[in-house]
Amino acid sequence: MARSFLFEEFDRVARNIAAKTAIFFRDGKELKTISYKELYLQVIRLGNLLRQKGVKEQDKAVILLGNQPEWPETFFAVQYNGAICVPIDINLAAEEIKALILHSQARIVVSFEKLYFRLQQQLDSINGLQVLLVDSPVFQDELAQSTTAASGKSQMEADDKVAAMFFTSGTTKLPKGVLLSQKNLYSNNRSIKKVGLLTSKDVVISLLPLHHTYSFMVTCLSALLEGAQISYPASLNSEDLISCLKDTKVTLFVGVPQVFLLFHRGIEQKLKKMPLPVRMIIGGLIEFSWLMRRVAHINLSKIILGKMHKAFGKQLKYMVTGGARLDPNVIADFYKWGFTVLEGYGLTETSPVVTFNPPEKPKFGSVGRAIADVEVKILSPDEQGIGEVIIRGPNVMLGYYELPDETARKLKEGWYYTGDLGYLDKEGYLYITGRKDELLVLTSGKKVNPEEIEMKYLASPYIKEICVMVNKVDGFLDQVNQLTAVVVPDVDYFRKQGEVNVEQKIKWELDNISYKLSDYKRIKGFYLSKDSLPRTRLGKLMRHRIDLSKLQKAGEGAKQEAVLSSEDEALFSEDFTQKVLSYLSARLKRKVNLADHLELDLGLDSLGRVELLLELQRHLNIQVPEESLTELYYTGIAKELIQRLKPFLGREPAQEIKQEEFLWSKVLAQPLPESLVNSFRLKPLFIDKVITFLGMAFVKLIFLIFFRLKVEGRENLPKEGPCIIYANHTSYLDGLIVGCSLPLGGLFNSYFLGFRQYFMNPAFRWLIKSARLVPIDITYDLVKTMQVCAYILKHSKLLMFFPEGQRSATEETGPFKKGIGVLAKELNVPLIPIYIEGSYNAWSRHQKFPRPARIKVTCGKVLTAAQLTAEVGPAPDIHEALAVRLRKELTQLKQA
Repeated sequence: MARSFLFEEFDRVARNIAAKTAIFFRDGKELKTISYKELYLQVIRLGNLLRQKGVKEQDKAVILLGNQPEWPETFFAVQYNGAICVPIDINLAAEEIKALILHSQARIVVSFEKLYFRLQQQLDSINGLQVLLVDSPVFQDELAQSTTAASGKSQMEADDKVAAMFFTSGTTKLPKGVLLSQKNLYSNNRSIKKVGLLTSKDVVISLLPLHHTYSFMVTCLSALLEGAQISYPASLNSEDLISCLKDTKVTLFVGVPQVFLLFHRGIEQKLKKMPLPVRMIIGGLIEFSWLMRRVAHINLSKIILGKMHKAFGKQLKYMVTGGARLDPNVIADFYKWGFTVLEGYGLTETSPVVTFNPPEKPKFGSVGRAIADVEVKILSPDEQGIGEVIIRGPNVMLGYYELPDETARKLKEGWYYTGDLGYLDKEGYLYITGRKDELLVLTSGKKVNPEEIEMKYLASPYIKEICVMVNKVDGFLDQVNQLTAVVVPDVDYFRKQGEVNVEQKIKWELDNISYKLSDYKRIKGFYLSKDSLPRTRLGKLMRHRIDLSKLQKAGEGAKQEAVLSSEDEALFSEDFTQKVLSYLSARLKRKVNLADHLELDLGLDSLGRVELLLELQRHLNIQVPEESLTELYYTGIAKELIQRLKPFLGREPAQEIKQEEFLWSKVLAQPLPESLVNSFRLKPLFIDKVITFLGMAFVKLIFLIFFRLKVEGRENLPKEGPCIIYANHTSYLDGLIVGCSLPLGGLFNSYFLGFRQYFMNPAFRWLIKSARLVPIDITYDLVKTMQVCAYILKHSKLLMFFPEGQRSATEETGPFKKGIGVLAKELNVPLIPIYIEGSYNAWSRHQKFPRPARIKVTCGKVLTAAQLTAEVGPAPDIHEALAVRLRKELTQLKQA
């Protein structure tokens, strides 16, 4: 029986460095090692055992293992017999694993007990299949009795016999079996060695699944054939990873873009948490270090950010990324922070590495130059030099298993046609721009690379994942293709920032980023998903599995109930749970499940949450203390809401709770806490009037000079209240513009609402009472915000209000929040609309600084709540209907 040349190479290395540690791994909390000699003897034992089980040359053996010492042992044991390794993803569904085993026609499977119990029914149904479980007592006994005497015919060079069959990740179709020869794998290993990435002195962390050629080649085969060391972390949680990096002195960190994006966000957040003066100093030092690194190749950031580098281990030499494209800006940041991130490119069909950034001269945005013995060519380049990437070399596969037509389509005259689009620069660096089959074609004929756009939008920390697609929507004459995104919000980041209006915030972020892009590259619509997007184990997006029609149905309430875990089953069966779910279902007029998100699935914005939580307390006859309301308010899904309400069941309420319908009229009638009353002055002091007069006189002068401010209908504005003056909101200047429009007497009686984080800034805090600024929190403190508004109006004051709740991304007036409808209806106060034109051009939210522009203000006539209510008529939500009507009144001023 002829042994594989790959085994012969391992044999040579193991004999030369027999005493050296080959593998680090954890057994419980204990760090253990396996030497090259011990690994070699285990390989021979297992190889002889496989031979006893009937494995012959070119038979197929499936590896169903995680990242553990038994994985390389099994691979080389199969090579010892000249057989073919078939690695399969252990996280696939049982039926998928069965289908791949049947397709491969494997004779034997090497796995472990826990996985076997999950797959037993499927594996036992395959005729003639033998299953070896590496952690079973039976296997351990058989292995111990197996001989360590090597036998078989030696092979002097790598040939074209199949060594392994790796399955493609199936990002577009079903996985295909890729046949890789001994020559394919050995040549790729030899080419990687010439790059200088890996030496015998290196320790490589193995955290990516080894059924992928990328992780297999770099963190397994090349590492062992080079005489390096492999370190297996106990798990993928951050503590175990850091422990692995430090305890085993890892020098080479091999990851995928998602891993680096997580690290990047974590580092950015830590830097942002520093006090402003410290952050500015550190930022300046980092920029200086970055300059020194580029000019003099001196890396000062390792000292400046020493604590961070210590966490990764001081020995860390390179970080390697592959499997998917990593944003070049992220790579640049890692370099600024003192790390060296090297990006490469390859495919399963090319064994896999094709190009790699040389450590001595990397280029951000490029996947590097072709490695030794590999040719890269651009087929039919366009005017920009972009065309299909084709590859030739000893690393190119033999073909697809039992797919001759597909093999003929992809392999032509020795060239492999990748389907990837890219270009080569003058120095031979390859840049990947997308895939032929993933380009999105718009109605205009323009072609868009979704990956490029996704990278832009992923700059927002609120967006965890995004997939850009084309969606057909109704146009003026016919349907048109429109760029649409499926967005997975970063719920943890939302929670940290105290944001609960997920949809509103995501739209804000998308609009901000869209402003910087060409119009045809802007996302015009989006859907929110609380579920992660389907990806391969290396993080590639499986676009073909994302169905917009299903997301649309989910938004319409046609969502299927998820399968419950045993823990959720127990919770679901409780009377309290049923009472809450029944109430929610009746209140929202749709079936509510445990896994439903309060906003993404049920459509509850911040005001809706407040109403619901107050109603729930009455319905359940419980009272949640104010100090616990914050946590309750930020609850994401129905299950969490129930779990957080349960502790208050059975407690004696501090006061009697009346079983009656929740009414805003009663909420607004409640007395305002003394602390809030003292936060502003109802009767301005003399100094307040002086500050107001001088301040607004100066502002008016500036506005007349730079913005040629013109006010029409000023006679409609009162000097006293109660009255709500509301306006559209497109600029940072809008509050001052409204102030300039008011008569002096009205200015002294006016109160301006604003976000707490702005008004409580030290630069403005001293001005709050004098300028009658009212800091509010429209998330958790929304009830108090509404009560403050009511208090001001009840004392015959003017309330300045921006009902959109945020600055618009365009000049168009956005939808109004229903809060203004609540105040109008329940307090029966008059309202006056003000339309501001031109302030968007003067200083929109997309501009860092203001610029001269013409601003015009049109003040409408008084609107009465009674008249508006009568015109609106009966409505399911009268407050919402009033908000819509008030918006219409304001936009009519623009048309006039």
